[in-house]
Amino acid sequence: MLTQKLIDTLLDGRLTDQQTFVCGNYRGYYLLLQQVYGKAAPYALTLHAHAEHDPGNASLAAQLNTIKLASKNLKEVEVGPYACTLYLQAATLKKLVAVINEIVPQITSYLETGNYRTGCANCGKEADLANYCINGWNTYLCSDCANEVAAQLEENKAYVQAQNSNIIAGAVGAFLGALVGAAVYVLMYRLGYISALGGLVMAVLALLLYEKFGGCLDKKGVICCIVILVLMVYVSNRLAWAWEAYDALKDYGWSFTDCFRDLSYILEESELTGSFYKDLAIGLAFTALGAARKIIDAFRQSSGSYTMVKK
Repeated sequence: MLTQKLIDTLLDGRLTDQQTFVCGNYRGYYLLLQQVYGKAAPYALTLHAHAEHDPGNASLAAQLNTIKLASKNLKEVEVGPYACTLYLQAATLKKLVAVINEIVPQITSYLETGNYRTGCANCGKEADLANYCINGWNTYLCSDCANEVAAQLEENKAYVQAQNSNIIAGAVGAFLGALVGAAVYVLMYRLGYISALGGLVMAVLALLLYEKFGGCLDKKGVICCIVILVLMVYVSNRLAWAWEAYDALKDYGWSFTDCFRDLSYILEESELTGSFYKDLAIGLAFTALGAARKIIDAFRQSSGSYTMVKK
């Protein structure tokens, strides 16, 4: 994740790089640095700490929010009873290291003064700890909590796999959600851009409304949403091109409906068929790029599958 040179300068070189995350013990407290998606900032720094005199880490939360107000790079703070996570943003990894070197010593000084201890993220136990990667999220757990989490994941897997969605109702919901994304796609095209934004909106709303209308999001629901996404990207691209054709032909008596219906003829006559399919390919690629993470997560959740690896 970081170069060795940056690792050597990160918190006095106390942490080690594990390729996809950084972890270690700094001044008696376990730390984890990893990349995240869908949060206010792309880097999550988790610090394991708790104290008997601070149930739920309420006082620690107040201290962290004070630090947050003074730092433009600290975007969000999440505090649990045995661990806290800081979501950081920085222009470069070198800047990220500098931010961590500034913030973490402040926090650990507060923890030392308050006699906070480090331990398991679930129960606070200080012995028998190991780092576990659960669905891409790294955390320190004791063996008892690790077994409990594994049992819960298995139970959830069995529950999810027993669900069965109403594909007709779900498809209606996915189509309605994709329509909103199609509108974004066409509007962006009118502004001169083919972006991943429309595809991302399509994917998020299609999956969300499929689950809402269909009762749950199972594997066939995710596949249904993918089919609808591909179709809607095609329709969006056709609408955008029909709009362009209408702008050029409306003075000759063509309506928008005429342009949409006869677009293939217009493209052939104007020798723009290749350009149309080029834009379609770009639109599909950008949609895949923008929605890939969401779709992959949806597939995993729809089957109840999980990964839990002891590092």
